[in-house]
Amino acid sequence: METQEFLIIDDTKYETKVLPKFRDRKGYEMPNPKLVKAFIPGTVINLFVSPGDSVQKGAKVLLLEAMKMKNTLVAPINGKVKKINVKVGERVPKNHILIEFE
Repeated sequence: METQEFLIIDDTKYETKVLPKFRDRKGYEMPNPKLVKAFIPGTVINLFVSPGDSVQKGAKVLLLEAMKMKNTLVAPINGKVKKINVKVGERVPKNHILIEFE
């Protein structure tokens, strides 16, 4: 069900319709720097870290193949690897949490 809203720009009142798709959309969430997520569906080709490893920001942590392209994912922060949620050869969907940092 659409609703009517009013918008005022430079003292002029405009009538607009708000569709359910817009009204019910998911709000923006700040990305968590302690999580490395798959930005595209793909296959884990290689892991460069293990749980407990200390890494510097920008260090390689994982190689993800998507659409015949190999993408190197890097550490977003200086930290220690808390948990690895994938295995080599595993197919992952978009936004899947791959690696967690402490």
